[in-house]
Amino acid sequence: MKTPKQIERVCDYCGGKQKFKFRGNFEAEPESKFWYACQKCKHVVLISIEELNLQQNANAQKNYRVYSANETYEIGEIIYHEEWQDYGKVKKKEISSSGYNIIVVEFEKLGPKRLVESFKQ
Repeated sequence: MKTPKQIERVCDYCGGKQKFKFRGNFEAEPESKFWYACQKCKHVVLISIEELNLQQNANAQKNYRVYSANETYEIGEIIYHEEWQDYGKVKKKEISSSGYNIIVVEFEKLGPKRLVESFKQ
């Protein structure tokens, strides 16, 4: 999983839902804990990878469509790929050299992938 550069969560110090910016890895556990700073009050918190995974899954599962090559998608739309069991966000649209409509999707686990859309058989 990529560590997100910015997240939203309730700040324990200033209260309310705030944006937190990534500040670095925790030296004792660099792969599983990360420092984030509140953009409002600059309070720094240590966040575990489990909390980040829960937040990303909750965000992705709110409003998504199951991917199908026959469908058309918009930039910014969240899709779920059943075969890969991963959520992703449509980043851009392209046309392949063969004339197929392509969407570039940034998946949570797999990273960027190119998928066909509006496929007519």
